[in-house]
Amino acid sequence: MRILIVEDEHRLGELVAKGLREEGLAADLAATRARARELMIENPYDLILLDLMLPDGDGLSLLRQMRGEARTAQLPVVIVSGEKTAAAEREVASLDVEDWLLKPIDGERLVRAVRHVAGRNPAGRPRVLHVEDDAD
Repeated sequence: MRILIVEDEHRLGELVAKGLREEGLAADLAATRARARELMIENPYDLILLDLMLPDGDGLSLLRQMRGEARTAQLPVVIVSGEKTAAAEREVASLDVEDWLLKPIDGERLVRAVRHVAGRNPAGRPRVLHVEDDAD
């Protein structure tokens, strides 16, 4: 599973990326909307962790843009933000996000959100591995 962390607080982004990598996940870090767009074009991601306050614009506009494009319209997103306003919450509700985590990040809740997404295939169904040694 490959995750894009869109976070302008470098230390926090690196800490989250390190934790995800320790869980065996691939994680890339973008500090700006522009860099996030570049990485989404270059790489396929299974999940985006998105901060709403970025130096070159807000994360909500990036999320709206993603939802308007076929290849990222269904890409799972977890919001990671320092605050949760009623207006932002209403808008996010219409943009289909997996979860909204407030800073400071609760590591256990982050892992649960990531595992929830990891447990689904693109169709949104649980993945099942069936191992059978009987030839028939």
